[in-house]
Amino acid sequence: MFPAALVNLFIPAKCIVCGQTLLKDERHICLNCKADMPFTYYNLYADGARPVANPMADAFNVLVQKEMEDAPYEPYVPAVALFFYQEGYKNITQALKYHGNIPAGRYFASLLAEKLSACGLEGLDAVIPVPLHWKRRFKRGFNQAQVIASEVARILGAPLRTDILYRRSSTGTQTRLSGEARTANVVGAFGARPGRFVASGSGTIGPKILLIDDVFTTGSTMYACYSALKASYPAGRIAIATLAFVP
Repeated sequence: MFPAALVNLFIPAKCIVCGQTLLKDERHICLNCKADMPFTYYNLYADGARPVANPMADAFNVLVQKEMEDAPYEPYVPAVALFFYQEGYKNITQALKYHGNIPAGRYFASLLAEKLSACGLEGLDAVIPVPLHWKRRFKRGFNQAQVIASEVARILGAPLRTDILYRRSSTGTQTRLSGEARTANVVGAFGARPGRFVASGSGTIGPKILLIDDVFTTGSTMYACYSALKASYPAGRIAIATLAFVP
């Protein structure tokens, strides 16, 4: 295998956002684009405790609250995204998902992990990626959410668990669907295997889980996963995180 520097001599690496040739010390994104990166800073107020807007967390918790009329009290679900899904920067998730740029996916996942490390998410029992149906994973060759989750788990020192959450059915792509259609598209699409965590001494404290995906649009997919996890682990404490948030 050729050293990266030698490869870049013949095929210069380009900034994933603006396309200009990267300098020697730049990785995946040029310094100018990184300086202008539209960070959400939702990690500073992920849990809703501060009087600052976190529309990602608010949108997700609206979905949670809708199902709580006959359910016990559910704590506010923390939610974090690294950056806003804007022109140029949307190339980051698209390069990973559609073009297989796994090294870039890992790099930006490491930036997400840095934000998450300041969120009070220590002591996680599991980092769980939103799963792909086996047919889609076979066609794509990888699960983009697992690429992100793997790097986040490594940096946070938490177990990556791909044996708990699974996809029951192969649903159509969510990309071109409306909000209501997205929700309907994933109803019952996920399941979670129970009994995969060692019970706490009292048996009342559930596992602390971080659920990972690449992009948060309406939250429908992540909520379907959240619901499946809650069905198997009612006392579980779940937070969500993505690379990008669509405002």
